[in-house]
Amino acid sequence: MPDQSALVRRKLTGVLFSGVGLTSTGFIAAITVAGLAAEDLTGSSNLAGVPAAASTIGTALGSTILASLTVRLGRRPILIGAYILAGTAAAIAALAVGSASFALLIFAMFSLGFGNSASHLTRYAAADLHQTSRRTAAIGWIVWASTIGSVAGPNLLRVSADLAEGSGLKAFSGPYIVAAFAFLGAAGFYAMFLRPDPLKMVVSDDGDRIVSSQPLAALARVPRVQVAIASMVTSHFVMVLIMAMTPIFLRNGGAGLEIVGIVISAHTLGMFALSPLTGILGDRFGRPQVAAAGMAIVLISVALAGTAPADSTARLVAALFLLGLGWNFAFIGGSAILTEGLAIDERLRLQGAVDASVWLSGAAASLSSGIILAAAGYPYLNALGAALLLIPAGVFIHHRSVFARQRTATLP
Repeated sequence: MPDQSALVRRKLTGVLFSGVGLTSTGFIAAITVAGLAAEDLTGSSNLAGVPAAASTIGTALGSTILASLTVRLGRRPILIGAYILAGTAAAIAALAVGSASFALLIFAMFSLGFGNSASHLTRYAAADLHQTSRRTAAIGWIVWASTIGSVAGPNLLRVSADLAEGSGLKAFSGPYIVAAFAFLGAAGFYAMFLRPDPLKMVVSDDGDRIVSSQPLAALARVPRVQVAIASMVTSHFVMVLIMAMTPIFLRNGGAGLEIVGIVISAHTLGMFALSPLTGILGDRFGRPQVAAAGMAIVLISVALAGTAPADSTARLVAALFLLGLGWNFAFIGGSAILTEGLAIDERLRLQGAVDASVWLSGAAASLSSGIILAAAGYPYLNALGAALLLIPAGVFIHHRSVFARQRTATLP
């Protein structure tokens, strides 16, 4: 007779995967038109990046608050509540576009990011449903679910805009309505099928301590945790720094939108498409090893991009693909490190804090990348990215003992 608890965990993993696929579709549709909507509302491109920045800040804040609330309330109510908030925020964004209110759009995008942070935290919920030896693979599959959104979201833009205009609404209201339906649909889906609460089905291995005893400051001093933080935050900052300015570099070199689309599509492919393989590698060879490999791949990518002329499409396609792949390795490997050797409430608090640091680093990179490009140029931007990789390299070297090939790691 099959193990009923194992069947329940597989079902819950599938439900979590489906929810992330649905919400990522809505979020990517919303974030793609945010800058365009802002430009229409303000009549200038100067503030076009503010809605995306507001969303990122909301995601960072949501990561810490929702993770903390999960300790007390459980994962199911937090996920459902966060998705209802995000769906409502998307509807408010559609209203903001219709009423030409830029301030309301900023508020809506902040709230949308706050609710969407639950979607990012879902990878940890899936990991906890499996033994330590399989947690990286579980994270890889949840990250891969975002591939659905990266493909479906942009392809719904034209259709949703046309439907909105046909209904007497502003065109950019359409993608936000899609986002509202996606998040509210995911909330309803979880309400029906995410039973029991995944937090009640956490698999505890020998390396997982049951009793919490350490504050965040103490956890952040643990070698493996420092490796995770250094790899995740640095890779995300460097990725956003380069990715955000590559389309401008291409356009300034005479490339058309079709070339820009090819390069960014290659980047997105690198970020998500191989996630299941990354998970398998992490469980087979070790999470710190995969994170370190990710940083090495990022270094190769910035070397390629920084020395590529603007008309070298093939080289930039390769560079941006590797940039996404390096981020994928560092993000999944680092995330998996945060699922082992910790009491469950320590895990939740630490995961929320690290995710907040990751998203804030992305906001900082996004806001500074244009200034650096204008002041020094694209090669210097990549050189800066390469220099920043010295930070995780130093952490890896200082804590090289964490590269011992162990299946679990118990914190001191």
